[in-house]
Amino acid sequence: MIGVIRLMRWDRKFKLPVQKIFGVNPLDAIENIKDNSTVWHIGRFVICRSKGITNFTLFKQLMIYALTPVYGNVDDIIIAECDSKLIRGLTALGFKFNFLGKSQYYIGSETFPIYLTHSGFSDFFEKYKGLV
Repeated sequence: MIGVIRLMRWDRKFKLPVQKIFGVNPLDAIENIKDNSTVWHIGRFVICRSKGITNFTLFKQLMIYALTPVYGNVDDIIIAECDSKLIRGLTALGFKFNFLGKSQYYIGSETFPIYLTHSGFSDFFEKYKGLV
């Protein structure tokens, strides 16, 4: 295995990490969420550095794979917990996210609860969808 990312469709019952770690209920915290919006959780992103593939290219490919099921519905929301280094990388790639609360130190780094709307990742998706 050289890399992995997980996308999970939230049933609105299962407790997400953003609820457990940050005490944030996405349904209350996201103002523009609609009843027909599907809420997704993206996480478990890992890349093995010893396989000779550039991490940056693999990162973009994994993100495209994860975003593909979400891209078709402009009302869908993506929730994640991102460390400050990943936030910088995503911002450099054109992601525009919204913060759900204050950061906390989690698993050794400053981590932020965030969410993305379609407009927050569509530029990235359109630019890099040809990688897969």
